Amino acid sequence: MAFDRILSGQELILVEHKATYFYCDVAEELYMDENQMRENDFAMKDSYRMVQGD
Repeated sequence: MAFDRILSGQELILVEHKATYFYCDVAEELYMDENQMRENDFAMKDSYRMVQGD
């Protein structure tokens, strides 16, 4: 799960959504390819819409 804070007007909204990443053992960091970036973006936006009731 991932958590993002989205500023909507003057209100800060915490959005929880599913996100996938790769882990690089050499660099010891998370990264994502283009497809993951798109899927994570859609998941975040869908979760935001649910929170807002759209």
